[in-house]
Amino acid sequence: MNHHGEVIIHQTRIPKYREPFFNKLFDLGDRDGIKYQVFVSKDRHQQFKAESAMTKNIVECQTLKIKVHGREFHFRKIHRENFEVDLVICEYGLKNFLIYTLLFLMRPKFFAFWGHGDTRTKKISNIEKALKRLLLRKSDFFLAYTEACATSVNKNGIPKSRIRVINNSIDTLEITNGIEKFDHVDEFRFRQEFKLNESDIVFAFIGSFEKEKRLDFLFDAFEQISKKVPEAKLLVYSPESFDQVFLGKRPPNVFVHGEADNRIKIGLSKTCFALLNPGRVGLIAVDSFAMGVPIITTDWRFHAPEYSYLNLTNSISASDSVDEYASAVIDLLGSKNTRDRLREGCLESARFFSIEKMAQNYHSAVINCIELLHDKKG
Repeated sequence: MNHHGEVIIHQTRIPKYREPFFNKLFDLGDRDGIKYQVFVSKDRHQQFKAESAMTKNIVECQTLKIKVHGREFHFRKIHRENFEVDLVICEYGLKNFLIYTLLFLMRPKFFAFWGHGDTRTKKISNIEKALKRLLLRKSDFFLAYTEACATSVNKNGIPKSRIRVINNSIDTLEITNGIEKFDHVDEFRFRQEFKLNESDIVFAFIGSFEKEKRLDFLFDAFEQISKKVPEAKLLVYSPESFDQVFLGKRPPNVFVHGEADNRIKIGLSKTCFALLNPGRVGLIAVDSFAMGVPIITTDWRFHAPEYSYLNLTNSISASDSVDEYASAVIDLLGSKNTRDRLREGCLESARFFSIEKMAQNYHSAVINCIELLHDKKG
């Protein structure tokens, strides 16, 4: 069905992991007569690591960045197209000064936010909370990353009828297809590459070395684990370079490697007992499901919204203490039934969270917005 509409999406950047989502969204738009354009910062390649090189439907704009009391604000020239298209969508965040201009001074025809709905990964002041609520209530629609985000947005004043859940995800098709083809020879080579014996009990950490990932907590817990389970090994994968001083403090059976690409995630799916992420859990949850390898995390306060994808069927969330976390990991090793149950739970969750479904959910929400706009005009 052709709906015919034009949509502008404002982004600071497009990380490589977002490229498959936008390409699928553009394909859906081509099918249904909806033209998508994504406005991004002209200097994105110089400013950000792992930036996508995609150019289809991309408009690069000069963006001025200013810091005020430690907070960054992005100023962008407002193109007249913003007031000619049917829908303007912007990332929900105070840093986007564009939001203020569009919402308070130069109203577009229909305006939507997409994102978290609130700040979950750090503490913010009451003033910031009030400002974000004010912005939120000036919008016409919200595309929420998760059900938990949608609940938060609704509590802050947006009716449920104006909220859609997109289920934020990443492209895991290469992982699931690769696992199907992965055989004993591939596993033997993978073990050789990372110096793993058949008797090794392998765990992995995948992510950045940001403070919020809590590597110090993980290393302390793994020191306890390895005292009781000498065969345990922790493989740490990250695209970032490690602080050499901190690296020297890691337990002897922790091994730091580079980024975990899909090939490595496929290998870990056959050799790894669990992903150990005591700090912030975000989209790694979706990787965990595709790999069939459960996450063991903590009930820490500052997880990303995707933490809400985890439950008792697909993961373990221990109390937020090093001792309790280490005990949870050791307990898992003692129960094959629990390991099998969690693996099945992961694979079941993988059927629900996918980049294809995310793009379709987003596109359906856009169609909903355009229909509401036409109803408003009528």
